Amino acid sequence: MGNLLIAAFTAWICYIILMNTEIKDMIYSPVFPIIIVCKIALLVCYVFLAVFSQAASTILHCFLIDEELGGNRQPESLKEFLQVNDKINSQR
Repeated sequence: MGNLLIAAFTAWICYIILMNTEIKDMIYSPVFPIIIVCKIALLVCYVFLAVFSQAASTILHCFLIDEELGGNRQPESLKEFLQVNDKINSQR
């Protein structure tokens, strides 16, 4: 869903650029350039979001393993967040 939204936004920006510059006089139709830009945007988006997803999963797994092993290697800001979150969950 996010990939398509990013590609659609990129295509819209491409259309605005094509129609508001002198390039519009040199092209017959903006459809083909927009399709090419959209395909490139999808490719870049898939790669970036795959790396981002893998990094987020790795950080989560490291945190969970640290919790299981009883380690105390979290930063202070994360400890404060967990304490506040525990208080909110216990009130429910």
